[in-house]
Amino acid sequence: MLNKLEKKVRNLEKKELRVIKKEDQTFTQKLSSMKTHHQIIYALIVGFAAISYWRGVWGLSDVYILPNNYGLSSVVSLILGLVLLIGTHYFTKEFLN
Repeated sequence: MLNKLEKKVRNLEKKELRVIKKEDQTFTQKLSSMKTHHQIIYALIVGFAAISYWRGVWGLSDVYILPNNYGLSSVVSLILGLVLLIGTHYFTKEFLN
């Protein structure tokens, strides 16, 4: 009884992984099949979005993280960034492996 249930769960997991892989392949295939000028436009839009996001985060950190002390604000931001990067590294290593 338990073996049959385990087999069904494994089969469902395999099917879900196939669907995810198929969706990923479809997106990458669509992206690679785009014409060159469409790829350039797409890259410009994504680049603009990334730069705008970074500019917004930078501006908010200037306003809210020790706005009167630039040096200390930079050190606090650096430490906060390192803690977040190390934390996400261990989180993904622990839960995704």
